[in-house]
Amino acid sequence: MTKPGERLAVFHPISRVDLAARHAKVPSDDDAIAPARLLPMLAAMKYLIVILTFALALSPASADDWPGPQTKEVFSASRDYFVRVTPGNSIGDTQGFAGAARGAYATAEFYRRKTDRSYELRAEITLTNPVAPVDFVVANDGQLITLDNWHNLGYGKVVVVYAPDGTQTKSYALNELFLDTEVDADAEAAWAAEIH
Repeated sequence: MTKPGERLAVFHPISRVDLAARHAKVPSDDDAIAPARLLPMLAAMKYLIVILTFALALSPASADDWPGPQTKEVFSASRDYFVRVTPGNSIGDTQGFAGAARGAYATAEFYRRKTDRSYELRAEITLTNPVAPVDFVVANDGQLITLDNWHNLGYGKVVVVYAPDGTQTKSYALNELFLDTEVDADAEAAWAAEIH
């Protein structure tokens, strides 16, 4: 559509012979779209596509590839509180990585909104997560609830609750949240499916 008095450009595919005739020219083998130039390029592209397909098919695949943890901030729904979680680097303290490096655990900074609408740091604590929680929420009263452990879904304390001052008030392992018959050897997969 165009406004009255404006031009409308319409693409209409025509052969290169018709296009050259429209401009009073004769098609040449030097044209960019001449068959003599296109066919060798297409043949080369065919081999490139085959090579790329094999390269991608033969590249190593990883069935359990986690992205690196990142510093994350989450606000309460009321926006009166927010918590910043900074990942730790104690991978050796996670299930299945006993030989890896051990170090600082994840930390959390608790902030509360002041009357001037700025935020004030109220507490800074070390979390029970060696690397980071998989997810976390902040309640409207400032409580922090962390869910699971980075790269260790279903192991250790999977739900931990902290008061607005950073004090840990509750923590639960899977067997404290579910019956033994509901928690089996494949608890990681079942738990992951439930929380994501």
